[in-house]
Amino acid sequence: MKVFISYLFLVFFLSSQAQERNAQYWAIKGDTASNNKKYEEAIQNYSKAIELNPTNPDYYNSRGWVENVLEKYQIAIDDFTNSINLYQQNPDYYNNRGISEDNIGKYKKAIKDYKKAIKLDKKAPYYYSNIGLVLGKLRQHQEAIEYFTKAISLDQNEPKYYYCKAISMDSLGKYEDAIDNYTIAIKLAPKEPCYFCNRGIANADMGKYKEAIEDYTKSIELNPNNAFVFYDRGNAKYKLGMFKEAIAD
Repeated sequence: MKVFISYLFLVFFLSSQAQERNAQYWAIKGDTASNNKKYEEAIQNYSKAIELNPTNPDYYNSRGWVENVLEKYQIAIDDFTNSINLYQQNPDYYNNRGISEDNIGKYKKAIKDYKKAIKLDKKAPYYYSNIGLVLGKLRQHQEAIEYFTKAISLDQNEPKYYYCKAISMDSLGKYEDAIDNYTIAIKLAPKEPCYFCNRGIANADMGKYKEAIEDYTKSIELNPNNAFVFYDRGNAKYKLGMFKEAIAD
C-alpha cells in the first residue's frame, strides 16, 4: 500500500514538474514576443502559461504589463491584482498596478500602490518618481519636488528625474531652480529636444529671451517637427524686436 501511494505521489510530482516546464516555455515565448513588440501574441503565450500554472504570480504580472502597453488598463489592473493576491512581497506588482491606475486617472489608488512598493523597497528611485508624476498632475508641486529629489538621491544619472523636478519648480515660479535642473538633464541627455524647449520656456519666463531663443533653436535642430517650439521662438524674437524673424517662425 505504501509503495502504491509513493508511486502515485511520484507520478503526480513528475506530472507537476512537466506542467511547470511547459508553463515556463510559454512564458518565455511571451517574453520574446513582448520584446519584439508582438503584444497580442505575447498575451496569448502568457495566457497559456497561466492556464498551465495559475499559481505563478509572475505570469499575471507579465501579461498585465503587456496589457498596460496596449492601453487595456483595467484588464492590466486585474492581472496585477492577481499577482498581488498570490504574492504580496514583490514591490513591482504594486508599482505596475499603480501605473495602470495612474493611466485611468485613479490617482489616489496609484499613490497608495506606489507607497506600498516603497515600503517593500525603499531604494528603487522610480517608485518615488512615479509618485512625483502623479502629484504633479494633481498640481501638488512642492510635494512632487520632494519625491523627485528623493529619486535623484538614489540615482543621480537619470535625466528624467531632473526634468520632472524642473517642471514642478517651473510651475511654482522657481525659474532659476528649474533652469538648473533642466541643465543637468540636458548634460545627461543632450539629444532630448523637450529638455531644451522647456529650459527655453523657463528662460523666457525670466525675460532671458536671447537664452530662450538659443534653447528653442537647439530643440528645433533635434526635432524640426514641433510647431509649438517655432511659435515659442517666434514669440521670444518678437519680445526682442526681431519682428521679421518672429513672423518667419
